[in-house]
Amino acid sequence: AKTYQKLLRGARKGSLHRVKKYAKRLRRAPAVVLETRSAVQLDRARTALHLACDAGADDVIAWLLKRGADVAAVDADGNTPAHLLARHAAVRNRAVERLRKHGASAHARNARGETPTALAERAHEAHAA
Repeated sequence: AKTYQKLLRGARKGSLHRVKKYAKRLRRAPAVVLETRSAVQLDRARTALHLACDAGADDVIAWLLKRGADVAAVDADGNTPAHLLARHAAVRNRAVERLRKHGASAHARNARGETPTALAERAHEAHAA
């Protein structure tokens, strides 16, 4: 369990080195690694992909997607990884495009009824103001 939490902490910090290091230790069950949800209450039951998107970590996002991370997984608030990536004023277009190429929906709604597209537009407006 500690190794899973360390992997998730690496994703939260945007550290590809840490994510790879702990994923290697857990290599016997790669699907479990990708779908394990954080038990840390502040992480809101997020997967490594959620946490990497929240950090805007392009390299970690790409690595997780290549290994089959679920772009449609929802956290405790109904957010997909795309919702978390879209919230940031400095949205990384490359990362958003990667999620879309792997099947992420720009129209998925979270528990508040917000789509990643609407969140990105709001973040852009806030950044421009």
